[in-house]
Amino acid sequence: MPRTKLDIFMGTTAAPVHQSMGEITRVLVKAGATSISTVYGGRGEITGMNFVIPMGKTAYPYVLPVRVEALYQKINGIRVRRASDHEEEDRKRAERIAWRQLLRWVEAQMALVDTGMVEVKEVFLPYCVDRNGKSFFQIFIENEKKMLGAGTGGGI
Repeated sequence: MPRTKLDIFMGTTAAPVHQSMGEITRVLVKAGATSISTVYGGRGEITGMNFVIPMGKTAYPYVLPVRVEALYQKINGIRVRRASDHEEEDRKRAERIAWRQLLRWVEAQMALVDTGMVEVKEVFLPYCVDRNGKSFFQIFIENEKKMLGAGTGGGI
């Protein structure tokens, strides 16, 4: 039986992309961000946010990507009718959901920081970028075997 309900976290949001971006900006500024900018893709779509948070004498640059395509594919795959009839609607919905999910994720990370459970650098580490614009996550994926080795399975 085909699914008719969109079972995605924040799947019913009506918040426009720019509203979520504004709320993310406020959370990042509260966390100490001194610079925040918008990243655009080849078609003029918003694909993420760059920000800098100084800690001590070092300013750490980060990029938060918003990968809408996966959400679009999920929404489109749930359709009972022809997906092509709803492409624009589904893309806009995917964008709204992706940005709202990112907002909630950033808020959750800052809640952990506020309670002292983690540090800002710790939660945003995968998104920290080097001078060439590569994120730690991208560098890790490229060097995964060299960085981790066999491992011992030990805990924290």
